Amino acid sequence: MRSLVLATLAVLLAASPVAAAASPCVTVDGLDPEPARQALADRGIGGPSAGCAPSRLALSAHEVGVTWTLTRPDGVVAARNLASTEVGAAWVDSMLHPRLAGLLTPADPAGPELPSEAGPPDALRGDAPQLEGAGRPEASGARRVQLYATFEEWRDRKPTAEVEAGLTPRTVDEHLVGERGLEPMWAVDRTRKEGRADGPVFALEVDGELYVNESAPPTHRGRVFGRVERVGDRGVYQKKVCYWVPRPDWNPSGVAGYLECDVDLRLVDLGSGDVTPLNRKRLKELLAAHPELLADFRAEKKKHAGTMRRYAVAALRADGE
Repeated sequence: MRSLVLATLAVLLAASPVAAAASPCVTVDGLDPEPARQALADRGIGGPSAGCAPSRLALSAHEVGVTWTLTRPDGVVAARNLASTEVGAAWVDSMLHPRLAGLLTPADPAGPELPSEAGPPDALRGDAPQLEGAGRPEASGARRVQLYATFEEWRDRKPTAEVEAGLTPRTVDEHLVGERGLEPMWAVDRTRKEGRADGPVFALEVDGELYVNESAPPTHRGRVFGRVERVGDRGVYQKKVCYWVPRPDWNPSGVAGYLECDVDLRLVDLGSGDVTPLNRKRLKELLAAHPELLADFRAEKKKHAGTMRRYAVAALRADGE
């Protein structure tokens, strides 16, 4: 039965104008369109070309971030208020490339659990900047987890609470984990009730490893934290960002769509606690002092979050040499 459903959906999606376009194209107008054009190009979405009916993307100011309004050739119009160019590009990509998995599999904001033996990879591609594998945790039994409600608590070594619990890996983008540069995210293996009892948590520490989520959620299985790759008094970590993608073309008379998740990168100053989004512009500023790294980064064909994370860590290490 499932095979029949998959086959039927594949036929329907293949017949749609969006699915039929092998290489979608987009015109971008409005506020500073060049970063959006570049982020879309990194995902294989270029500007108007012969034989391609372009979608239209308009960028406009919003109280928080930028409003991205996409109009597809088939008349579907959607808008999202987004603070990150990378997440905006992922959202446009999701609107132009139908996702069978998003339709068939119930979305879980926390992401599916990985097998218990899975842990962050130790090796990255041999010809790219390397991330160290030493000290990275694997899914395990209970350990002592120190919880910090604020950065100041972590800096002053005054935990809000200490609990006995395991860490559980959660998937991010499965195509970017490992040699592509990203790690899994991590959740504390506790129930929602247990997590709520300790209140918001900015950071947690396990066996000397620091994990951060600046949104300060409670620690339970449904909330993920990014491991901080510490280099001196600075660090890089991942944040999982999810948003709802409406698909009125699936069911015009009702609410249809799916949850799409992507990874944002963050820089954290371990002296002040300042957290800065690591976007393309900020990364190039980091790489400017290291021309060889900057040249290698520019030569990369896919400048996705995994690529950016690898080069950011490499730049921080080069700064400390």
